[in-house]
Amino acid sequence: MLKKYRVTSTGIEYWDTEEKRIVVMQEEIEVADQHEQEHVDTSGINLEEMTVKELKEFAESQGIDIPKSMTKKELVIAQITGESID
Repeated sequence: MLKKYRVTSTGIEYWDTEEKRIVVMQEEIEVADQHEQEHVDTSGINLEEMTVKELKEFAESQGIDIPKSMTKKELVIAQITGESID
């Protein structure tokens, strides 16, 4: 399943959850709503105070795939919360 990751100058990046890799497309494709697929209750948890390593461990405990190449805190938080970074 592809999940929208971010928009860059080279195209739109999607995370392929089955192949565990980033795919770049020139045009936007229709993907399943991330909020319907994965909803993580983060109430009572301050994601902003966590390190990238802690965020990745939290995501793994919630069954969320985070690419190893994803090292920016804001991108990891967006992946956990299901938001898209444009």
